[in-house]
Amino acid sequence: HLLARAANVREIATVVRFAAPLWVVAAGTLIGLGTDVPIVGAIHGPAAAGAYAVGATIPAIAAGLLFVLIDTAYPRLTTLLQDDVAVLTRSLLVLGALLGGLGFTVLALFGRELLTVWLGDSQALSISVLAIYSCVWALNVPTHVLALVAIARDRHLVLAPIVLVEAAASLLLSIGLAVTIGPIGPAVGTLITLSISNLIIVPILLLRNLSIPARPLARSVLRGGGAGVLAGLLIRAAVTVMALPASVAVMAAFGLTFLAAGLLLDRAFGGDNVHRRAWALVRYGGWRLLKRERDERRSVSRMLEVMRRETPTIWIAGVEPLVTVRIATYDRGAIVAERSIASALAQTHRNLEVLVVGDRCDAATEAAVLSVHDPRVRFENLPRRGDYPVNPTHRWMVAGATPMNRALSTARGEWIAPLDDDDEFTPDHIEVLLDACRERDLEFAYGQADMEMEPGDWKPVGRWPLAEGGVVHAAVLYDSRLRVMTHAIDSWRLNEPGDWNLWRRMRDAGVKMGFVDRIVCRHFLERRDIR
Repeated sequence: HLLARAANVREIATVVRFAAPLWVVAAGTLIGLGTDVPIVGAIHGPAAAGAYAVGATIPAIAAGLLFVLIDTAYPRLTTLLQDDVAVLTRSLLVLGALLGGLGFTVLALFGRELLTVWLGDSQALSISVLAIYSCVWALNVPTHVLALVAIARDRHLVLAPIVLVEAAASLLLSIGLAVTIGPIGPAVGTLITLSISNLIIVPILLLRNLSIPARPLARSVLRGGGAGVLAGLLIRAAVTVMALPASVAVMAAFGLTFLAAGLLLDRAFGGDNVHRRAWALVRYGGWRLLKRERDERRSVSRMLEVMRRETPTIWIAGVEPLVTVRIATYDRGAIVAERSIASALAQTHRNLEVLVVGDRCDAATEAAVLSVHDPRVRFENLPRRGDYPVNPTHRWMVAGATPMNRALSTARGEWIAPLDDDDEFTPDHIEVLLDACRERDLEFAYGQADMEMEPGDWKPVGRWPLAEGGVVHAAVLYDSRLRVMTHAIDSWRLNEPGDWNLWRRMRDAGVKMGFVDRIVCRHFLERRDIR
């Protein structure tokens, strides 16, 4: 009983140690930003306080929405390796600075019209406070990102004293400026205090604690924020030229803001293809795939529940499970035999079959596969090639889906190991991923790939959590009972490559996945026109 109580005390102490700085930060923020209206009311009366509050409220609501969006990255930040934390931090800074620069610039420049639509009138004090607080919150976005990273990495103890000093300085300056320059004084005092804190003191201390270089992060903020502010200025210019009534001007401004945000984010994060995916949903009927995926997700989730209940473990002590190495090929000549099949047969895990399915491949490729005299190799050449789209990009996304699905339907193994016909496994590929599945009770495991970025230039690719661009087709191993989920030959309608589309659907269905932080395959640069 005493030991249990002692353990509880230690747990409470751990929670308090972690949470206390956050409680102090919350209190300091309340003091720094929540006292401005009372100060204005005490010195200049309730009318001035009301006008001040109106101007301060709108940017605060916008900041709250933006911070909620940024904070969704918190769980991922807690699990990443240090190098990946730096990469994600740069991405979050670009995202936050871009949306903050755009959104708060639009708010500041359309303050008069927005207040007129909202209240039927606009006071000079409300307009000025709205513009100043838009600057305050825009300056706070990069600091918020860094603070989020610090909390996720348990490096946030330094935040408490900074915020307390900042709150006290802001309070004193707000009172002094409210007396000397009028009701706008507290807003100016808050802007001055937070500019010094958020642009100099907090970044220096947090970056030192996080061991992340400052220069790349500064470039990310300048790139995102500059693009956002420029877009906001262009929106103001466009609406001014159109000479619209206040209500129409506000609707046009926010419509253009959302459009600009989408385009700028797609430009900043080119791999995400935001507008191209949205366009694909409409133009190519991708919305029908989403409905199909939803039904599949429900069906597979139910299947997984039954599977896990009836067979909690599929491991038999001392028995190596049969693994199917699945290779789809098309006019590869000798390379499929010399590289991919050879690497599969050289595995340290010996109980396997190499199932090669040709997409109506040519005679040279068929002869190369048949020249491999090993009873573990099976070959089938389809009489008709897959029905792929004509567009070269779309065709690249789903090429090989037909022979891959045929291989899944005839595979005999308990596990599926996908392999492209021009790539190769490391000798311990299957052993390493199987061990991860056995030790961690996984249904899907993947590792890193040594990827040829340019001829002779190799780079490791693969990270946790599962994300597009962070997993390579040949780096995967999964339970063969998941083959009810096949490669979608029309995943191009969602602007997704077929392999990533399949892995994403598995993840969304609740498949138990895990990552092995080591090289398990080599992915060679495409040598032909599809690249």
